[in-house]
Amino acid sequence: MKLHWIAILAAAAVALALRLPNLEQRPMHTDEAVHAVRLGDMLERGAYEYDPHDYHGPTMYYSTVPLAWLRGERTLAQLTATTMRLVPLVFGVALVLLLLASVNILGRAEAAWAALFTAVSPFLVYFSRYYIMEMLLVFFTFALLLAAWRYWQTGRIGWAIFAGVCVGLTHATKETCVITWFSLAVALAVFWLIEPARPQLRPMHLVAFLLPAAMVSAVLFSVFFTDWRGVPQSVLTYLNYAKRGQGSGHEQPWYHYLQLYSWHRAGKILWTEAAIVLLAYIGIFRSFHERLGFGRFLAIYTLVIAGVYALIPYKTPWSMLSVIHGHVLLAGIGAAGLVKWIPWGAWPLLLAAAGHLAFESVRSDSVRFDSDERNPCVYSHTSRDAVRLADRIHQIAAVSPDGKQLVVKFMSKEYWPMPWYLRNLPNIGYWDKPADPAGASIIISSPEFNLDFGDGWQTELFGLRPGVLLQVHIRRDLWDKFMETRK
Repeated sequence: MKLHWIAILAAAAVALALRLPNLEQRPMHTDEAVHAVRLGDMLERGAYEYDPHDYHGPTMYYSTVPLAWLRGERTLAQLTATTMRLVPLVFGVALVLLLLASVNILGRAEAAWAALFTAVSPFLVYFSRYYIMEMLLVFFTFALLLAAWRYWQTGRIGWAIFAGVCVGLTHATKETCVITWFSLAVALAVFWLIEPARPQLRPMHLVAFLLPAAMVSAVLFSVFFTDWRGVPQSVLTYLNYAKRGQGSGHEQPWYHYLQLYSWHRAGKILWTEAAIVLLAYIGIFRSFHERLGFGRFLAIYTLVIAGVYALIPYKTPWSMLSVIHGHVLLAGIGAAGLVKWIPWGAWPLLLAAAGHLAFESVRSDSVRFDSDERNPCVYSHTSRDAVRLADRIHQIAAVSPDGKQLVVKFMSKEYWPMPWYLRNLPNIGYWDKPADPAGASIIISSPEFNLDFGDGWQTELFGLRPGVLLQVHIRRDLWDKFMETRK
């Protein structure tokens, strides 16, 4: 086996080792919990319905259902965080393995270094353990970039077809794929202007590209031809996302991603992937200086997509993963260049940088920091206090004569991800304002409602996430029974 293949496979093993442990450990983020409940409904009813206002496309759900079946999970109550988080994990590791297909495009040493940095990048590690669509989008985007470049090189219709399939998959994954398409189109247009050797564009090849793209998207959004409503809605949804892109409460300055990624200091703790950023810009310099075809194409694409995301006011840490992945690939080109220019001096520096990134990945997913706001990957995350709240409700259910059938009433505008943690309690209801407390054994309410049920209830205070508190009112007789178990 060739050395670069061994290096990429070794990097995939490192990626798996960093991503696999303790998948249940981190509290469920609101977004993960929402996807989990939708997935549970899909498992129980065998149906999927696209929502053009939120939740994104179906590829992640379709990818999770077979795995849930294999693990014996057929209902929401049986579903586990491990099962769900294994899906982005698989795509995160596959992102490393996909570099095996890039060896003749990116270069042998370049692909091996890119594999190592993909494996250890803290952002890529963290969100490979997060049940949202981003890792799938990054994987399909990389496959699209490779297919587009192969078509540019060969002009073969097969690569046009494969590129179309990748476009359909990105569309069925998340609406932000249009940013990828725009950036790719700009990169191809610029490269067309600066590159004298151009492929001959044929109308039949354009059809061979567009038809699979439309077919794949339509098949997935129509739930395999059983519900066609999702197909037009997948296009009309962009009217909604055009408004959301203005911020919707998630506004940040244009430089936010660069600051978050390259130099994020929280008190005495520094988080940085500056090594990847520096190597990426060395890679850009090398690509243009040495006239590396794919390197220049990748550089233009990465700079364009980074610029678009910088201009969009709406910013969340996971949204920048496509930008980060572009930098990681360019860092592979930069690292190989350093080894070429200073053979003995570059190796220790590059391995030290990779070791530091691996350390930060482990720290990022540690119990101390995996839901801590000081971690740049963490955004409005569920606190561990919310898990203790769920534990308290289950402890009360254990001493209640009604058991898990006890009535729980949730009265708060903020309650996610509690439907996930309380998914095995059938008699629970959610209101965004005060409701009739009659018949409830437990009432969870927002402090702003200022509800007081008198001496017949025991009240505790829990944190849902930073800045969001919840009051838990427990019927006095059940509280006394619970306290008896604590003696």
